[in-house]
Amino acid sequence: MAYIFELEKDFDEPYVAADGSCIIDFALGYGPDSSLIVLMSVMLIPDESGAFELCFGIRKRNGVDASNVSPPDYSSATGKLYVPPGSAEDVLGVVLAATARLIGQVKPGNVIMETFHSHLPPKAMGKYNSIVETLGSLSYTMTEKFRDEADGKDYWSFRRGD
Repeated sequence: MAYIFELEKDFDEPYVAADGSCIIDFALGYGPDSSLIVLMSVMLIPDESGAFELCFGIRKRNGVDASNVSPPDYSSATGKLYVPPGSAEDVLGVVLAATARLIGQVKPGNVIMETFHSHLPPKAMGKYNSIVETLGSLSYTMTEKFRDEADGKDYWSFRRGD
């Protein structure tokens, strides 16, 4: 399958999905010989605790029908497939801008976040550290951060400070 990376640096306003998630999508690229559009989605997903889980993952959409979209894929292998070497920082910059817009508009009282992969090395934690800084700039205080010994994943909790 042919794929062309063409990062969309502007994005639409957040929308609310049927499950109550608030989402900003932006294009990473497309299939020139098909109707495939590869999206990065930044999402606030309601949690049973009343918090919103901040997630970002790659989804695929066929055609212009926004409802015809795959579930998010959080794996690093998929990221490597659709984000060429040397472009990860540019994508992260748009993820951070989308995160700021989404948080700024939804204004959740509590936000939680977790890594998809277990036992991430310090270099791989860089994007999460950038998100923590972005949330801090929006008056969110980190109330908890830990690596779970059982599953090896990292977890964060934040509370809005205003």
